[in-house]
Amino acid sequence: ESATNANMQPFDYLVRQLQASSTVFIATPGMGNFFGSPKPYLDWWIAIFLIFGMIYAVWHFKQVCYMMLLGWFWAPVIFGSVLTDYAPSHQRILSAAPAMVILVAIGLWKFAQSIRMTFTRLSPRWLLAVCTLLVAFTVWQDLSFYFVGEFRTSHAFEVDGNEFSYEVGKRAGELGAGYHLLLIGDPDIFAQFADFHYLAPNSDAEDFNTVDQETIASLPRDRGIFFAAIPSRVEDLKTVALQLPGGKWEEVPRTTQEGISYYAYILPGISATP
Repeated sequence: ESATNANMQPFDYLVRQLQASSTVFIATPGMGNFFGSPKPYLDWWIAIFLIFGMIYAVWHFKQVCYMMLLGWFWAPVIFGSVLTDYAPSHQRILSAAPAMVILVAIGLWKFAQSIRMTFTRLSPRWLLAVCTLLVAFTVWQDLSFYFVGEFRTSHAFEVDGNEFSYEVGKRAGELGAGYHLLLIGDPDIFAQFADFHYLAPNSDAEDFNTVDQETIASLPRDRGIFFAAIPSRVEDLKTVALQLPGGKWEEVPRTTQEGISYYAYILPGISATP
């Protein structure tokens, strides 16, 4: 179904999914999907050792330890991203991080050993010191990037869709069972998202993406309606407000960035208290 929606053959679609799910470790930015990093998981100098470690593990695949290590790494990638929508699915792929670190360590150590065998005059302590410095430099770089630098200060990890579902779900929970949550969120937000059902279990969240006179007129009015729209669908929400007057219009800003998180129109039902 996903391949059909993308107008691709199933095999070509799987190849694209595999490429997106694997290159994010070493080459492509980790944008979107609950992560939002403008760079790959690994910097290029560490990515080299991941490749070395992967090659070594594959070469020794018959050994149980390497077989388990490869399975640990590739299971989340394949089952958690390649075979799901919107690859790379960072929230699932990152469960392969411990295996990734071990593969990097194997690649680094085996590379150091090969250098030692080629240049016999080099001291093992010197090689160990170089490896330690490389690891320490990488740790410092990543800590600075994720917790101090660009990634942190730009709020790149804060996805507008996540903020929408959280804020709207919280607001729907405050309104209570007397209001029915209707979402004008296509193509970004859908009622099946877990936040709505967790934060507002009695709101009976539904998608309301076809907005016209007929669909608006057919809405039940036995209780209030909480319409919530993503910013790109604000005109549809205005159509609702024009056809169903008497409600309250809200514009909710984003919490840490400029812009609007969502637009809302809260319409009391016939039996609801305004």
